[in-house]
Amino acid sequence: MTSQKISLTSPVPAMGSMFGRLLQVAMARQAHRRSLTALAQLDDRLLCDIGLTRAEADAGRPLPRS
Repeated sequence: MTSQKISLTSPVPAMGSMFGRLLQVAMARQAHRRSLTALAQLDDRLLCDIGLTRAEADAGRPLPRS
């Protein structure tokens, strides 16, 4: 009868790291969306004050779903 050894390097820590990375990506995307929403609410004069055009501010926004 052969004995099986349990590996201390199981996939569970990798899953935890993967979940942490997914959480980081989700939080970064949410922050990005908030920034784009804030830029979209500024008028053209304020955008010009910070060195952006309306086209540049809208370039990162996704197209509306139809």
